[in-house]
Amino acid sequence: MEMPARPLPDLSQSGSAFWTGGARGELRIGWCPACRRHLHPARETCDGCGGAEFEFTPIDGKATLLSFTVNHQPWLSGVPVPYVIGIVAPNAAPRVHLTTNIVDCAPERLAIGMPVAVRFERCDDVWLPVFAPAHGPPAPVDIRPPAPAIRPRGAAEKFERRSAITGVGMSQLGRRLARSEGLLA
Repeated sequence: MEMPARPLPDLSQSGSAFWTGGARGELRIGWCPACRRHLHPARETCDGCGGAEFEFTPIDGKATLLSFTVNHQPWLSGVPVPYVIGIVAPNAAPRVHLTTNIVDCAPERLAIGMPVAVRFERCDDVWLPVFAPAHGPPAPVDIRPPAPAIRPRGAAEKFERRSAITGVGMSQLGRRLARSEGLLA
């Protein structure tokens, strides 16, 4: 059985700037200019303010390792085992958490809070950001999750104030009544 290749993102989607920034050596993270916060992954509207203005801004590639797991299964072709999947928080955008590979380090040498730096691996037109250990003291780890997604309001008036569903129904209840849904209705 042939191993699957590494899945790559669709560059026609709104987050393509994140995946192509490595061509210039830039780690680009989504930015909402209205509420001045970083967002990842890319969205059509800002989770914080509901604004539709959304751009990508380059940040430095320094980050902190928040969590990691070592995978010993050969799931993807071209990815030797063991490999490390980590969650990192960029120092310039600590509420953004990126799931990535940690490279150039033996798994037993990894530690939570370890400073890491981005590097890019090219796969076709996609530049995958991966992180390798960086020099410097461990950073304090902020384990707060990213800001929760807030669904923007669709209209100024609430739907519940325009509609009402009323009625009372009654039927026999039971698992073994041998009645169809139509008879119960």
